[in-house]
Amino acid sequence: YALLDSLYREIAPLTSAPFLHIGGDEPADLGQGRSRAMVQATGFTATYLRHLKRLRELLLPLGKRPMVWGDVALKFPELLPRLGRDFIVASWEYHAHDTYAAWIKPLRDAKVDFFVCPGVFNWNRVFPNLDQALPNIRVFTREGQQGGAMGQLNCVWADNGDALFGLVWYPALYGAAAAWQVGDCDPERFARAFDWAFFRNPGDEMAQAVRRLNAASALVSQARPTNATLEVFWLNPARSNLDRQLCEMLDPVAVPLRTAQEEAIELIGRGRPRAARNADQLDAYAFAARRLHAIGTRALAARRMREFYLQALAAQDDKAQAPQVVTLMVSILNLLVQGRESAALLKTEHERLWLAENRPYWLENIRAQYDQDLWAWMDKADELRAYTVMFRNGRRLPAAEQVGMGP
Repeated sequence: YALLDSLYREIAPLTSAPFLHIGGDEPADLGQGRSRAMVQATGFTATYLRHLKRLRELLLPLGKRPMVWGDVALKFPELLPRLGRDFIVASWEYHAHDTYAAWIKPLRDAKVDFFVCPGVFNWNRVFPNLDQALPNIRVFTREGQQGGAMGQLNCVWADNGDALFGLVWYPALYGAAAAWQVGDCDPERFARAFDWAFFRNPGDEMAQAVRRLNAASALVSQARPTNATLEVFWLNPARSNLDRQLCEMLDPVAVPLRTAQEEAIELIGRGRPRAARNADQLDAYAFAARRLHAIGTRALAARRMREFYLQALAAQDDKAQAPQVVTLMVSILNLLVQGRESAALLKTEHERLWLAENRPYWLENIRAQYDQDLWAWMDKADELRAYTVMFRNGRRLPAAEQVGMGP
């Protein structure tokens, strides 16, 4: 609490806002470890409430009302009447629902001041999933207005430190439009206004590009029980047989995924000379399109690598087909070189875009991921190059499973 007091005293004078957000969400550790005896003695809710009230005591002399995330209060509604009038509850939910009554009505009934808190759904993703974000922002904000919310807090979370803020302008501005006007915010009307409002572009190239970028989530989810997450982006068919198999699951959607991103890149290029302001943000969108395109490319490479290697295995005992075996192995090596070159270009561009909007302290973590990816391409190329030389010297190729090309 001494530490928090010092932080609050440093931060509070820096803003004229009447409140300061103290966090308090997802306290999974409360009641574990050093706090176990305290919770066992007084109960979870009493312990949590005592903590909130201590923070309130630190903030009120500084002229700030405490804002606290609402998940605990909604899980334990007996807390609500005990909070007092000083607290503002930030009620958050980030998935699309038909109604958000469960996140609004308990607060309204308890006469607690609250904000509704949708999100841009960018966390752990190459590009925000607007199929979740826009309905979430639209309905939660509209129902929050109707339910007496003080305001809206549209949430951006940069999990893994990978995200570029430039990529969240579309759902962030949609959140502003939804909050600043009374009633419903039509996503189609917003799309028609986006290019002019943000880029001073009289066309609609960027709104169309955003549609293509967003299409990646739905396409990926057709083939796998996930969408265009960073986990999917970092899958590398050269790293292991498991990675290659997971990449190959996306083969049925690889072509439409690549096509959509190629169209996005073309649209961004067409809109660039017409952007009278914020044109620098276009680079982030083009970068996201290239990353999503790389997911499709890796899926195609995973299938082709396996097919080429199986063909080489089938032909290796026929001396007349020895040149064809070498050609097939070289074809795999070419795919590996292309994968490495693509990863190196993405790394360089990510570094540039990161430094344009962030301090550099986290950058080494991003570089490390790209470096691991690059080494996977290079190590597999070295391995298969050695097998190719061995074959030319009369040795048999290893089994497909041994080289990560199994079924």
